[in-house]
Amino acid sequence: MFQQYLMFSGDCEEALKTYEKAFGGKTTFLCRYGDTPDAKIPEEQKNLVMHANFYVGDACIMCADYPYKTTPGDNVFVMPPFKTVDEVKKAWEVLKEDAKITEDLAPCFFAEIYGTLRDKYGINWMLMIEKKPECTCTEKCASGYNSDCTCTHPECHCTEKPKK
Repeated sequence: MFQQYLMFSGDCEEALKTYEKAFGGKTTFLCRYGDTPDAKIPEEQKNLVMHANFYVGDACIMCADYPYKTTPGDNVFVMPPFKTVDEVKKAWEVLKEDAKITEDLAPCFFAEIYGTLRDKYGINWMLMIEKKPECTCTEKCASGYNSDCTCTHPECHCTEKPKK
Protein backbone atom coordinates (compact mmCIF):
# COMPACT_ATOMS: atom_id res chain seq x y z
CA MET A 1 0.00 0.00 0.00
CA PHE A 2 1.27 3.50 -0.79
CA GLN A 3 1.90 5.71 2.26
CA GLN A 4 1.00 9.35 2.67
CA TYR A 5 3.60 11.73 4.07
CA LEU A 6 2.35 15.09 5.28
CA MET A 7 4.83 17.97 5.49
CA PHE A 8 4.22 20.91 7.79
CA SER A 9 5.83 24.34 8.16
CA GLY A 10 6.76 24.15 11.84
CA ASP A 11 3.39 23.10 13.26
CA CYS A 12 3.57 19.31 12.82
CA GLU A 13 3.34 18.53 16.53
CA GLU A 14 0.31 20.81 16.94
CA ALA A 15 -1.35 19.17 13.91
CA LEU A 16 -0.73 15.70 15.35
CA LYS A 17 -2.46 16.67 18.60
CA THR A 18 -5.41 17.99 16.60
CA TYR A 19 -5.60 14.79 14.52
CA GLU A 20 -5.42 12.64 17.67
CA LYS A 21 -8.52 14.45 18.96
CA ALA A 22 -10.32 14.43 15.60
CA PHE A 23 -9.71 10.80 14.64
CA GLY A 24 -9.02 9.09 17.96
CA GLY A 25 -5.59 8.18 16.64
CA LYS A 26 -2.23 7.97 18.33
CA THR A 27 1.25 9.25 17.54
CA THR A 28 3.40 6.15 18.07
CA PHE A 29 6.78 7.60 17.11
CA LEU A 30 8.20 11.11 17.03
CA CYS A 31 11.78 12.31 16.61
CA ARG A 32 13.10 15.83 16.29
CA TYR A 33 15.74 17.38 14.04
CA GLY A 34 17.81 17.92 17.19
CA ASP A 35 17.96 14.12 17.64
CA THR A 36 19.85 13.80 14.35
CA PRO A 37 23.32 12.37 14.94
CA ASP A 38 26.23 14.57 13.85
CA ALA A 39 24.04 17.08 12.01
CA LYS A 40 24.50 20.81 11.98
CA ILE A 41 20.93 21.81 12.76
CA PRO A 42 20.18 25.51 13.42
CA GLU A 43 19.10 26.05 17.03
CA GLU A 44 15.62 27.29 15.96
CA GLN A 45 14.96 24.01 14.09
CA LYS A 46 16.17 21.51 16.71
CA ASN A 47 12.74 21.08 18.32
CA LEU A 48 10.88 20.65 15.02
CA VAL A 49 9.52 17.20 14.12
CA MET A 50 11.83 15.31 11.77
CA HIS A 51 9.55 12.27 11.55
CA ALA A 52 6.37 11.02 13.21
CA ASN A 53 4.07 8.03 12.73
CA PHE A 54 0.38 8.72 13.36
CA TYR A 55 -2.00 5.75 13.47
CA VAL A 56 -5.75 5.52 13.19
CA GLY A 57 -6.48 1.83 13.58
CA ASP A 58 -4.07 0.02 11.27
CA ALA A 59 -3.62 3.00 8.95
CA CYS A 60 -0.41 5.01 9.33
CA ILE A 61 0.18 8.56 8.15
CA MET A 62 3.75 9.79 8.37
CA CYS A 63 4.43 13.45 9.15
CA ALA A 64 7.27 15.95 9.57
CA ASP A 65 8.14 19.62 9.65
CA TYR A 66 9.57 20.11 6.16
CA PRO A 67 12.86 22.02 6.15
CA TYR A 68 11.82 23.84 2.95
CA LYS A 69 9.03 26.36 2.46
CA THR A 70 5.68 24.71 1.81
CA THR A 71 2.39 26.09 0.62
CA PRO A 72 -0.98 24.43 1.11
CA GLY A 73 -1.41 21.74 -1.52
CA ASP A 74 2.26 20.98 -2.14
CA ASN A 75 2.99 19.52 1.27
CA VAL A 76 1.75 15.96 0.68
CA PHE A 77 4.11 13.26 -0.56
CA VAL A 78 3.31 9.79 -1.87
CA MET A 79 5.61 7.06 -0.59
CA PRO A 80 5.45 3.76 -2.52
CA PRO A 81 6.24 0.50 -0.75
CA PHE A 82 9.65 -0.74 -1.93
CA LYS A 83 11.38 -3.95 -0.93
CA THR A 84 14.82 -3.32 -2.42
CA VAL A 85 17.21 -0.47 -3.11
CA ASP A 86 17.20 -1.48 -6.78
CA GLU A 87 13.43 -0.94 -6.96
CA VAL A 88 13.90 2.56 -5.51
CA LYS A 89 16.68 3.38 -7.99
CA LYS A 90 14.61 2.16 -10.95
CA ALA A 91 11.60 4.29 -9.94
CA TRP A 92 13.88 7.29 -9.30
CA GLU A 93 15.41 7.07 -12.77
CA VAL A 94 11.96 7.17 -14.37
CA LEU A 95 10.45 9.87 -12.14
CA LYS A 96 13.44 12.25 -12.18
CA GLU A 97 12.98 13.07 -15.89
CA ASP A 98 11.84 16.71 -16.02
CA ALA A 99 11.33 16.61 -12.23
CA LYS A 100 12.31 19.10 -9.52
CA ILE A 101 14.59 17.13 -7.21
CA THR A 102 14.27 18.40 -3.64
CA GLU A 103 16.58 15.84 -1.98
CA ASP A 104 18.99 13.74 -4.04
CA LEU A 105 18.68 9.98 -3.79
CA ALA A 106 21.34 8.83 -1.32
CA PRO A 107 21.86 6.78 1.86
CA CYS A 108 21.28 8.61 5.14
CA PHE A 109 21.22 7.80 8.83
CA PHE A 110 17.56 6.67 8.84
CA ALA A 111 17.37 5.01 5.44
CA GLU A 112 19.37 2.69 3.24
CA ILE A 113 18.41 5.08 0.44
CA TYR A 114 16.19 8.18 0.41
CA GLY A 115 15.20 10.96 -1.97
CA THR A 116 12.32 13.33 -2.74
CA LEU A 117 11.20 14.98 -5.94
CA ARG A 118 8.24 16.61 -7.64
CA ASP A 119 7.60 14.86 -10.94
CA LYS A 120 6.75 16.58 -14.21
CA TYR A 121 3.04 16.18 -13.37
CA GLY A 122 3.37 18.06 -10.07
CA ILE A 123 3.20 15.00 -7.77
CA ASN A 124 5.57 14.90 -4.77
CA TRP A 125 7.31 11.54 -4.29
CA MET A 126 9.33 10.27 -1.34
CA LEU A 127 11.32 7.18 -2.29
CA MET A 128 13.10 5.23 0.40
CA ILE A 129 14.01 1.98 2.10
CA GLU A 130 14.05 2.49 5.87
CA LYS A 131 16.94 1.09 7.87
CA LYS A 132 15.87 -1.75 10.10
CA PRO A 133 16.16 -0.93 13.80
CA GLU A 134 19.02 -2.50 15.70
CA CYS A 135 18.28 -4.79 18.61
CA THR A 136 18.62 -2.90 21.90
CA CYS A 137 17.68 -5.73 24.21
CA THR A 138 19.49 -5.97 27.52
CA GLU A 139 20.75 -8.94 29.53
CA LYS A 140 17.34 -9.00 31.24
CA CYS A 141 15.85 -10.05 27.89
CA ALA A 142 18.06 -13.11 27.51
CA SER A 143 15.72 -15.19 29.64
CA GLY A 144 12.66 -14.30 27.56
CA TYR A 145 9.83 -12.01 28.65
CA ASN A 146 10.89 -8.53 29.80
CA SER A 147 8.05 -6.04 30.22
CA ASP A 148 10.54 -3.15 30.54
CA CYS A 149 12.25 -3.71 27.19
CA THR A 150 11.92 -0.84 24.69
CA CYS A 151 13.48 -2.64 21.71
CA THR A 152 11.65 -2.11 18.41
CA HIS A 153 13.58 -4.67 16.38
CA PRO A 154 11.03 -6.66 14.33
CA GLU A 155 12.52 -10.03 15.32
CA CYS A 156 12.62 -9.37 19.08
CA HIS A 157 9.81 -10.89 21.08
CA CYS A 158 10.95 -10.30 24.66
CA THR A 159 7.97 -8.01 25.38
CA GLU A 160 5.47 -10.70 24.37
CA LYS A 161 4.05 -12.50 27.37
CA PRO A 162 4.79 -16.22 27.30
CA LYS A 163 1.89 -18.39 26.17
CA LYS A 164 0.61 -20.76 28.81
